[in-house]
Amino acid sequence: MRSLTDIELHTVDGGFSLTYQQRLILRHSAEAPCLWIGAGNADIDMFRGNFSIKDRLNEKIALNDATVLEQADGWSIRFSRGDAVHSTLRITRDEQGRLALALQNDNHGHNRIWLRLAAQEQDHIYGCGEQFSYFNLRGKPFPLWTSEQGVGRNKHSYVTW
Repeated sequence: MRSLTDIELHTVDGGFSLTYQQRLILRHSAEAPCLWIGAGNADIDMFRGNFSIKDRLNEKIALNDATVLEQADGWSIRFSRGDAVHSTLRITRDEQGRLALALQNDNHGHNRIWLRLAAQEQDHIYGCGEQFSYFNLRGKPFPLWTSEQGVGRNKHSYVTW
């Protein structure tokens, strides 16, 4: 285990756990990976601010293997499946001293990435763009690309003009 004050990374054989301010953020093992990559095709059309989004997923691959490399300002974790390195996660602090995760996809044939954050039963998901179906989005699939629902309603606004 190495610590950067309130950021701790515990390594285990083939995996790790990351905590920030004593709260579990990520947990990875070969049996329960925290990162996937994939490929898909998106069809996005827009008409007057309204979007039609269709997405077809061609593949989704769990990156079971993780190699943790210590660096002066944090850690670098290389995720792979088999011999090919696919993605790298950098764990550092930002300018304000907060936890910073920077994810890089090293395989340009893949254009989708999924990161599973550790969550407690009492945790809630809010935000992610304006959502009209649910306030707490925990356990619900939702798009992160949303469109404006009120364009054109106020005839005196510059947006309508």
